[in-house]
Amino acid sequence: MKATTKEKISIAQKTRWEAGCYSNRPNNGPFQPGHTINSSIFEGTRKKMSIAQRGKRNPGVAEYNKSRPKDKHPMYGKKRPDMAGENSNFWKGGITPLKRAIRTMGEYNRWRENIFKRDDYTCQECGDRGVYLHVDHYPIPFAELIKVNNITNLEEACNCRALWNQDNGRTVCKKCHYRITFGKDMVRDVPFGVNKKFKKKEAQNTVI
Repeated sequence: MKATTKEKISIAQKTRWEAGCYSNRPNNGPFQPGHTINSSIFEGTRKKMSIAQRGKRNPGVAEYNKSRPKDKHPMYGKKRPDMAGENSNFWKGGITPLKRAIRTMGEYNRWRENIFKRDDYTCQECGDRGVYLHVDHYPIPFAELIKVNNITNLEEACNCRALWNQDNGRTVCKKCHYRITFGKDMVRDVPFGVNKKFKKKEAQNTVI
């Protein structure tokens, strides 16, 4: 701030002080160094607002809640072949790798969530909770499942029961999964997998 600007502000504050603009303020003056705001003023204001709103309802919100469907959308969990693959507006000629495309399927996400719940969001190797969690394909690796079952597209992946077998998955933390995959401990926090944070009460989890 320039010195001329500071001087103008000082003159303006002195003028307001002399005119009595701050006579009704706490401590009978403007904000001063070391001055703390009286929180009881704000607490009183909150109480007045609370009392004034008692018994009142927001008609807009109430009508919106009444109009909301009680059950899930009728198309929830159902396949939409008319909007998938080449029929999608986002189709780019099938450039997404197959393994990556399978991991973004709704069926894959449900398989993952079921394993997390079954294992109570706990690493099955070290017993840690509240950390980044992965789903490890065990005892049959993910790549081997695709190779053995000759999966070449998403439709074949969806119809492959072995791919969605929950007995072939376990919950592991990021460090344990790194050690299982590479045969050595993780020296530092390196990018490994697509980590996604969940609510604290559900821990933090993801899938490789």
